[in-house]
Amino acid sequence: MQFDTASQNQIYQVKSMRRLFSNKPGATFNENLPTTTINVRKDCVELISKVDSGVYAITNLKSAGNGQMRIIANWGRFFDLIQNPEVQIPRCKISCPTLYRLLTNSFENIILAKKNGDSDYSVCRLVPMTGVIPLLSITKEVLDINKDFVNIMIDICNELSHNPPFPVWKDKLEELWS
Repeated sequence: MQFDTASQNQIYQVKSMRRLFSNKPGATFNENLPTTTINVRKDCVELISKVDSGVYAITNLKSAGNGQMRIIANWGRFFDLIQNPEVQIPRCKISCPTLYRLLTNSFENIILAKKNGDSDYSVCRLVPMTGVIPLLSITKEVLDINKDFVNIMIDICNELSHNPPFPVWKDKLEELWS
């Protein structure tokens, strides 16, 4: 298994980003967009999606250069569980097929990454950046891509929760909560 170690300088820094799930949105929802809201932070833009009552998925937008930006989901140290990829990843193929696709780089434009010197892992999705900054690039297309991305993250969590390839992986899902 290979991780993108953020060889493109300063693509993102995960430490300041909230984890994938939270019970607090951190921003107010607008009546015109009742399931998604935006929170501008010092070093990123959060897209906050209402998943269920009191459950929110937080993804982050950061510039990636070359007219692109990344939608980033902070998975904390969850992927530290993979100590023996040759044995562990094949066991995911049947029980967690969506996770297996992520771990084998089978998604188009979605990667598992860990920045050098950072302890947290991110799942990242490249999208076009049409404005000069990510905030000005949030279009309906970006929101739709983010919705699909969040659904993939939820699918992975559901697979791990209901049919984990290793029991400790289910327990470590707590790593995804802010």
